Amino acid sequence: MYERADRAGGLLTYGIPSFKLDKKIVDRRIQLLLDAGMKLVLNCEVGKDKTFEEIANEHDAMFIGVGATKSKYASISGEKAPNVYRAMDYLTNIQRKNFKEAYDKKFDFKDQNVVVVGGGDTAMDCLRTAKREGAKSVTCLYRRDELNMPGSKKEYKNAMEEGVDFIFLASPKEIVLDESGNAIAVEYVRTTLGARGEDGRQRMEEVKGSETRVNADVVIMSLGFDPVVPSFLAENGIETNSWGGITLNEETHETTTAGIYAGGDCYRGADLVVTAAFDGREAARSIAESLLE
Repeated sequence: MYERADRAGGLLTYGIPSFKLDKKIVDRRIQLLLDAGMKLVLNCEVGKDKTFEEIANEHDAMFIGVGATKSKYASISGEKAPNVYRAMDYLTNIQRKNFKEAYDKKFDFKDQNVVVVGGGDTAMDCLRTAKREGAKSVTCLYRRDELNMPGSKKEYKNAMEEGVDFIFLASPKEIVLDESGNAIAVEYVRTTLGARGEDGRQRMEEVKGSETRVNADVVIMSLGFDPVVPSFLAENGIETNSWGGITLNEETHETTTAGIYAGGDCYRGADLVVTAAFDGREAARSIAESLLE
C-alpha cells in the first residue's frame, strides 16, 4: 500500500472527526493488515515520490483508491480570500492537532465567527468541530431547506444541540472583503423552492431584493468533492469519464488497462465508506482470480 500521508486510513483517519470515529478502530484495522503481511509505504505520493510505472513493474496487479478530494467552489467573488478555507483542509489540520502532530495554526478558530457554506455531512463535521474548538459563533448557510439537506438528520440534530446556527434558504452570492482582501462577511440572497425538476428535487428560485449579510472572521466552503485525475491515468491508458471518474468493468473492477483495478470515490464520486470498502473487496476477489489463471 502506497500512501501519500504520514498515516494510513485516508478519509477515515484525517477526514472524519474523532468524535464520530474513534481512530483506535482505524489503527486496529491497519494493524491487522500489517500482521497479515501488508507492506505499508507512507509519505509516498505516486507520480511524485515514486512513478506509477515503477510500481506497475514491481507488482502483478494494482488497485487505485485515490478517492475524490478535489474541493468544489461556489464560483462567487471573494472565495479565494486567505481566510476562506476548504472543508477538508480544516478537518485534516484539526485531526493533526488531535494527533499532537505539526499543523497549520491558522486553523485555530477559537473566539472567531465561523461561517460554513454547505449542507452535507462534511459541512456538519466542520460546524461541530469549530464549535468544539471554541469558536465564538458557528453559522451554516444552506440554499435549500432543512428537509432537502443532503447531510444526515442525525448530524444536523447533533449540530443544533451543540449550538450551531442554521440559516436555510440562503444562497451565497459574494464573500465580502475588507481593504486588506480578507473575508469579513458572506452576502447571500433568500431563496424559495418551486416545482420539482427531472431529478425529483424542488427547483431553487432566488427572491429579488432579499440580499443580506452574515459577518464572518472565517469562511469554510463545504460544497462537495470531485475526483482528482492524476496524469498517470491517461499516460497508462486508464480512461476516465466526463466528470473525472475512472472507467471500470463493473463486474471485475478492472480499468481499461489490464491488471489495473480501481474503486471507491475515484470511481463513484464522493460516496460512502461502505461502498468504497465493497469495491475494494470485489476488486480483491477479481485480482485473486486473475492471478490463479
